[in-house]
Amino acid sequence: MSTLLNLKLANRKYSGGTWPFSGFPTTHLDKYLKILVQDLGQTVVLVEEVSQDGDAAPSELKLRKVGRVVTPGTLLDESWLNGSESRYLLALAAGSTNPTDEGSNRLPISLAYTDASTGEFFTKDSDMSQIEDELARIAPREVVLDCSLKQRWETGNGGRIGDPDDLLDLLRVLGVHVSFTDPVASSLLDGLSPLPTTSVTGGSSLESKAITLLRHHLQYALRESMPSLPNEPQRQLASSHMQIDAATLAALEIRHAIRPGGLVELPGFGRSSTLLSARGTLLSVISQTITAPGHRLLIRTLTSPSTDIGSINSRLSLVEAFVKRRDLRDDLRQSLKDIGDIMRVVQRFKSQRGSARDIWDTATWIRGVDRLLNRLKMDLEDTEAPSNLSGEGRDRLLVLVQQFKHLTACAGKIEASVDESSLLRGLDLEGEDDDPDGVEAAGDALVASPNSKKDRETKRESQEREREEREQALWWIRPG
Repeated sequence: MSTLLNLKLANRKYSGGTWPFSGFPTTHLDKYLKILVQDLGQTVVLVEEVSQDGDAAPSELKLRKVGRVVTPGTLLDESWLNGSESRYLLALAAGSTNPTDEGSNRLPISLAYTDASTGEFFTKDSDMSQIEDELARIAPREVVLDCSLKQRWETGNGGRIGDPDDLLDLLRVLGVHVSFTDPVASSLLDGLSPLPTTSVTGGSSLESKAITLLRHHLQYALRESMPSLPNEPQRQLASSHMQIDAATLAALEIRHAIRPGGLVELPGFGRSSTLLSARGTLLSVISQTITAPGHRLLIRTLTSPSTDIGSINSRLSLVEAFVKRRDLRDDLRQSLKDIGDIMRVVQRFKSQRGSARDIWDTATWIRGVDRLLNRLKMDLEDTEAPSNLSGEGRDRLLVLVQQFKHLTACAGKIEASVDESSLLRGLDLEGEDDDPDGVEAAGDALVASPNSKKDRETKRESQEREREEREQALWWIRPG
């Protein structure tokens, strides 16, 4: 770690002798997680102390447990993440081919991928001939494989799993961060609760295997914060979506383009910078989205366009309705600026990480959607509006409005229960920096006097205790 982060290497004495030591204040954890996980593609294990009885002797060894394993595909809500980009964790399950058919590259492969921060969950059946195209489309931050392939991956000897086009070699060339999981023994070895057997309606056994690999890796990495995925994934069918190969995706410059000097991060390919740039791409030209979920949806639409005529015509009717209503379009775009990323908020609650701010943001989102719906209804009911809106476009707007359920009662209950002024004061207190000039550097802290170290530890423990007491007291809930 000292070499990777350019930190001072010191020594600490323990009962067993003197050991090399390097570290940084916990307040800088977010900063160094970004360097280690996002920039360098490393796996970081966060270990937490387990509370003990109050009468435990100070000299006794403290109990610790793994609280979380941070990998590029299991990042949740770190402050430095780009909310407009999906961070997919992709699990691949490979089938088998006829041993006598050596020239075939039709090895069946099932893909299951999710963004752990939003709960989006997709699957697709493919084969080895299209796996490079699928990787270019999904741009996963991490790929999960069965542990039976780990030895082949580490040795680099062959790694052929029944197909001439070696999947492992392809992943090595692309530089994707690869993890391995044992869907049978991983939970038992780590003391985690066994996951139920994966069973999806209408899915193949290979799809179930891919989903099982995905779920077990999420449990291994996120532990108690593992998000709840939908029971049924959204299946990406080849018959309803256009398959754009990797070369065409790059040649059309849909998401990235080669620009000299355009050093930007390339999601999913393990490099801190490349010559690829988002400037001048199709995405950058046509993107007029206001919200982060809208931008993520636009990326999925451009990289895998629909081929279903009914769906395409429905979208065109909706586009026509908004194009001919500029005042309506401008009002809705203005209102969308006040609506947060509800998908990430809901996912935080599902993984038991929701905060008081998230509760209030949920009510804010409901009120914002109500304003959007009321604005749409007002336009649809306006008999004096220009009659240039076709019947098909009007019908499509009506269908859009009817798809939303009224949650006004839920928003009212939240607003009646939460003291907004106390909530904002509490957030301000949590955001205050007790040391505005910065915490001592790790190297200086190691050579500081024992008394100063003890004072800092005592102060830190006191602050942690006050923060926990404030959370447990639910200070943000309105009395009565």
